[in-house]
Amino acid sequence: MEINVTKEYDNTIKSGIIDEDIKSKVTDFNLENDQIDHLNLDIDIIKDPAKWPVINDKIKLLLVKNNPIQINLNYYPLDDSKSKFSNIHYFKTLPNGEKLKRTCLIYSESSDSVYCSCCKLFKKDTSSLSKQGTRDWKNISQILKQHDNSLNHKIAYKDWKTLHTRMKQGKTIDDENQVLIRKETKYWKDIIERIISVIQTLGTQNLALRGSSDKLYEFDNGNFLKFIELLGKFDCVTKEHITRITYQDMDTHYPLSR
Repeated sequence: MEINVTKEYDNTIKSGIIDEDIKSKVTDFNLENDQIDHLNLDIDIIKDPAKWPVINDKIKLLLVKNNPIQINLNYYPLDDSKSKFSNIHYFKTLPNGEKLKRTCLIYSESSDSVYCSCCKLFKKDTSSLSKQGTRDWKNISQILKQHDNSLNHKIAYKDWKTLHTRMKQGKTIDDENQVLIRKETKYWKDIIERIISVIQTLGTQNLALRGSSDKLYEFDNGNFLKFIELLGKFDCVTKEHITRITYQDMDTHYPLSR
């Protein structure tokens, strides 16, 4: 029988099944999407919750980014009581007869058990679905029904959807602070490159770096500082650095001095 899926499970939030007053606490992970891309986790591990490593921030972000992978088999193994999992459990039936997909329910081939991925990732629930998985196929319908209606599951699902949305929008970290960090990192990289270039130039010409004074804009302060003063007239990066030094905008002035 073909199942007509009319809504995604996240519609339960919009329809009010999850109370808007529930305040989920989503961790502010200090990772960016490009950092997540460098994390290596085999696809066979990603799609099998029984093989997931210890859930830390990096693993959590990687798994949320890849979304739960539901395995649909034509035949599932029988247990000792001749019971087995069925693809029909990937859906729940609403009172009006509509079929709603359980997007967080995932089956593990290696352990022949099912897990709730959002509860396993966010550890909001203490049931077997969030820990070692369950393979009580005789009672699976009732187990899933109770789990769907549990408050902890609804909070975990909301946390998962919130984090997934934030990742898509590039907001897994404080964007404003991260921009400032990147800008400052680039600033110091540019300064160091210019200082090294000046030193290399003076060195190739066998010219002394220091003079009798170690202050900027003083007579006889040496070739190095004179080069820096010259760069400051035409180079905006060096000019900003000199301005910071002049107005004591940094604790350490080396290798330049006021």
